[in-house]
Amino acid sequence: GGGWMQPATKYTQYSLDQSTMVQLTPNENGEIDFTAPDDNYVVVAIYQRGTGQLVGYQPSMDNHTGTNYDAYVVDHFSDAGVNVMQKYYENNLFSDPETAELIKEVGGNWFEDSLEMTTAGLWTYDILEEFQEETGYDLTNYLPFVLKVTGMDSISNNSPFILTDDTDNLVTNVRNDYVETLSNLYNYERTQDMVDWAETYGMGYRVQAYGSTIDSALTSA
Repeated sequence: GGGWMQPATKYTQYSLDQSTMVQLTPNENGEIDFTAPDDNYVVVAIYQRGTGQLVGYQPSMDNHTGTNYDAYVVDHFSDAGVNVMQKYYENNLFSDPETAELIKEVGGNWFEDSLEMTTAGLWTYDILEEFQEETGYDLTNYLPFVLKVTGMDSISNNSPFILTDDTDNLVTNVRNDYVETLSNLYNYERTQDMVDWAETYGMGYRVQAYGSTIDSALTSA
């Protein structure tokens, strides 16, 4: 990915009074009715989409026709992302029975290089449900505090939003819970699924313990 080479994005950090925070809910038409207060305020709009991150193939390594292309980075925290990878290999590598049999004979390991995802925030489409199941509380009211949990950022002191009075370390605790949820999804939804899949072809699956905020060291172990 090369995410570690990207310059850090500068942004303003806002200190919020938690007692004044209001969740704006759209009506049945998807519209939000909001009247701005006279005092200072900030509106936080949170939405989800694919990152569009591309990993470029290095043509200097291989001059064969058809190998110089970019590939989109898949969702690393869901079954859907795993299925895309597995189907690609099965349709392009293991579709030939002779090749599949030779790979089983040779064995070895699939190897996942350093986890370097360039994104405004690590996310997966069912993260709200997964977070609720993992932690026992709803992430919705705390979404501003998990912004900027990205591939190479620290957990604490990097949130665009903090609390004016945070004696209980709520922001850091929520971000910790968020990262732990992502780590578990990466380890048990993605990596374990890939391990099981690789075994069907007589191979192992290894991960480099480097990159991202999530616990890739646990994965590699």
